[in-house]
Amino acid sequence: MEEGAQTINTGPRGILQSFASPSTLPHFLLLMANTGFLYVIMKADWGGLATIGSSVFLSLSVTYCFAAILAPSRLGNKLFRVDDDGKGVLNSSYWLSSLLALLPIGITVALVSATILTQLESENLTIIAYLMASIFVLMSIGQALSLTFGSIAYATKRATSARPSRVGVGFTAARIAFSVAVFIPLVWWFGYGADDLSERSLTTHATWIGFLAVVGLVTVTADRYTNRARSVGGMDGLAADRLMLVMVLAICWHLLSAWRRNPLLVDSTTGSMLIEEGILMAVTILLAVWSMANRGHKKGWRIFQGQSAVFWGIGFGYAYGGSIASLTVLSEGSLLTTTSGGHLLTATVMLAILPLAISRIGKPTSAAKETGIEITNDTESPEGSSIPPTSALTSENEMRGIGERGLLESDWEDVVELVD
Repeated sequence: MEEGAQTINTGPRGILQSFASPSTLPHFLLLMANTGFLYVIMKADWGGLATIGSSVFLSLSVTYCFAAILAPSRLGNKLFRVDDDGKGVLNSSYWLSSLLALLPIGITVALVSATILTQLESENLTIIAYLMASIFVLMSIGQALSLTFGSIAYATKRATSARPSRVGVGFTAARIAFSVAVFIPLVWWFGYGADDLSERSLTTHATWIGFLAVVGLVTVTADRYTNRARSVGGMDGLAADRLMLVMVLAICWHLLSAWRRNPLLVDSTTGSMLIEEGILMAVTILLAVWSMANRGHKKGWRIFQGQSAVFWGIGFGYAYGGSIASLTVLSEGSLLTTTSGGHLLTATVMLAILPLAISRIGKPTSAAKETGIEITNDTESPEGSSIPPTSALTSENEMRGIGERGLLESDWEDVVELVD
């Protein structure tokens, strides 16, 4: 094995450096080119390629998963890695090496695709399309879970003491006003194109005022829906309030994305929507790869580190792209309706599990147990004072200092572990 090629930092910077390495650039370019090309031919259904395209997407995903398993070996490093010899990518020798690295991928994809197409009759190929379409549903649900558990980890770290939640009509009204105020600039930017409001029709105004009303309704619903969960005794109610508000903003952002893709408002996908979906796909894949890389690093599994992690990510990328294309073809809809449905599903799942998310914050004393800091009352003192002895305070302060220094470093890893 080639240690230098495979040993990386599993933190955020290390993963990003691995993804941006020239050794894997050709594979990313191929991912973007293949995804766009296959989507076009599946949507156009040239020569019955609508169902065949799903099989090709599946073959590409399986091939890169196989490459990820093989990558840590000397053979895998030789077959799939592109070595730029320190000269960068702007030279002919690099691109010649890239073609040689992509050749085993192409051969494997052809073999897997031929196996699927020869073993399944044309009528049964629809099963592959439905399989790929179901991945989009699972990824939309998975995204809701990842955002939710990430917020739980953040709120748990910030829970300091048992404080009551702010419940009441006045606090609910304040939350509604805050949520609507956050989304007014976004409505002006995305809904009105950052243009003069007076030039828009009454229908446009009614549409986006309706969205702001939905934001207020979601805020009220979340506030009432989680009232009991936020009022549990011993919980940091303020941390629970913050978690609820952050989740409301995330839910409304997904609803905004779905609202913008309404076929009644837009006729086709815009460039900003494609960029947004691309970023969303990249973040989803990065979180999945990051989770595997962290787990693999702890357990010493090299097939989830270095270039292997990159190939896992590319395999997930083909599965994600194939799921969108397959669902769009099967539903006889468009990219707009498919992605709109995905955002709506994510928002619905996040709202549904919001009380459960708040209940996972737990009591602030649980954090003390995890860090090994335990504050007890000295009931044996003559005055019955609850002030701990000086040595206990010193030990506590030292450990708190260590915990605070490591908190920022461990926050993201905790999020990934919870999602994993």
